[in-house]
Order: sequence, then structure tokens, then C-alpha cells
Amino acid sequence: MPTIRVAGGRLVAAACMAAVAAGVAWRALVAIHHRGFGGGSDQVAYSTLATQIADHLRYAIPRAQDPFHWAPGAPALFAVGLRLLGRGAGGLAGAYAIQAIVSVATLAALYVAARRLAG
Repeated sequence: MPTIRVAGGRLVAAACMAAVAAGVAWRALVAIHHRGFGGGSDQVAYSTLATQIADHLRYAIPRAQDPFHWAPGAPALFAVGLRLLGRGAGGLAGAYAIQAIVSVATLAALYVAARRLAG
């Protein structure tokens, strides 16, 4: 694949590097101090599904009609985090750690792609 040259390539790379560093810092902060960052009904559903998978090996939300409204990939990955890394004081520390790891890997891939485009 040919490299595309962008005007101000070093400046673009530095901006991308700063964005990646800020993203890593934010994700680490959320993973460590996840209380107080809110969360809506989707977060509750994914957390419940992850806990159900980790504890009971079933994809279900108690008293819910259709747990398949939420895609199973994320809760399954979070359940792995809960089983391998533990729950911590907040009850979901392993899930937050896995989410931070995946997010940082995504940011790194974005940086590599931007770096290739910037030259």
C-alpha cells in the first residue's frame, strides 16, 4: 500500500500521538476510578449480562424479555475480565480493565494508521 503524504505530516503525527496519550490516560482513569462516571441502561444491561455469564454461564437478564437486544460479544469479553482479573471494590473492576485494554489497543491501531498516512 502506498504511503500518502499529508501536508504538515509531523504536526499530524504529534497531534495523533497527543490524542492517543490523552485517550490512554482517560481510559486508565475510568478503569481505576470507575465510580461517579454515570452510566445508562445499556451499561446496566451489559454489566448484568457479564455478571450472569461469569457467575452462572448463561446469557440472561433476570426479569427481562429479550437479552439478545444487546450483542453478546462485549458481555462475554467482560465476563472473561471478571473471571480472570476479579471484581474489585466496585464489583466490575475486571470488566473495566478489559474495556480499557481493548480501547487502548484500538487507539494504538488508530495511531499506526494515522502515522502511515502522515508519512
